[in-house]
Amino acid sequence: MRALAAAAFVIAGAAGAESVPGALRFGEIRLEAAICGVRSTLWIEHYVAALYLPGRRSALEELLDPTSAKALYVRILNDDHLPLRIPREWREPIVRHLSVDDLARARAAYRRLRPGDELFIAYLPDAGVRLVINDRLIASSSGHALVEAVLGTWTEGKPLGEKLREVTADNTCR
Repeated sequence: MRALAAAAFVIAGAAGAESVPGALRFGEIRLEAAICGVRSTLWIEHYVAALYLPGRRSALEELLDPTSAKALYVRILNDDHLPLRIPREWREPIVRHLSVDDLARARAAYRRLRPGDELFIAYLPDAGVRLVINDRLIASSSGHALVEAVLGTWTEGKPLGEKLREVTADNTCR
């Protein structure tokens, strides 16, 4: 699991929304693209994203299971409408789970995001969460708590299973 700390992502194939990687490999762990999509407003595409899971069980089970690896890939397509700061709804959960130094690096990296930049947020049971931008480790957090906090924000108050069904219905990777 130390491979993640060095940002050793191996991308296998391409699939779905805007050619996101079809799979990621972290040492012996292979994650498949489960949900893919492009975030857009009217005609402006902001970013393409994909959620990666082992694919052995339901997405809900794998997202909630601290023994299951998972990763999120984001590629910035347009930075014209990025807020100057990490949005509050995302900032609040990450502040509780990152060190002061990691938070400062994450904030600085967010301000520098430009089209073409690639972000990986990956969780491996033995390594915790790692944020890597353009192959550079930005921040890390041990344990699964950061994943749970971010999922709680992402659901916008809905049960996770309901939000997953909504997103999955419109955002398949194939």
